[in-house]
Amino acid sequence: MYVLDTNIVSELSPERIAPNAEIVAWLRRNGEHCYLSAVTLTEIAYGVAKLRQRGATAKARRLGAWLDEIVSFHARHILVVDAEAALRAGVLLAVARATGVEPDVEASWIASTAELHGMTVLTFNETDFLPMGVAVCNPGVALPPEARPLA
Repeated sequence: MYVLDTNIVSELSPERIAPNAEIVAWLRRNGEHCYLSAVTLTEIAYGVAKLRQRGATAKARRLGAWLDEIVSFHARHILVVDAEAALRAGVLLAVARATGVEPDVEASWIASTAELHGMTVLTFNETDFLPMGVAVCNPGVALPPEARPLA
């Protein structure tokens, strides 16, 4: 099971000019084994709001509609950041920063959520996640193995 970092979800964006076809195909084949952190929704919603503020209304409208589709389609696969995840995120952030890596708080929330659910973070940004000691897979380096069908 995987928690998708925002940069992986962005491969599916309607604004993506050249998505990685292999990764997109893997996500479509293995989507039932993939989850989103509520943090990813926040990051995308922030991007949409920022576009609206800058006057890029057409792009904001397209991405806003895409975000609505994500929320609707993945509703059963959205993981919340609860008190336990928030507390664990603080620990993971301290662990990473002690190594000299400065991940943002959002990365620590995604990492803690994955860890607490026994999942792997699927990300292009392994540099921020590896120092937190969570399971990480970078599909830009090697696609994860195909998931087994759910029973």
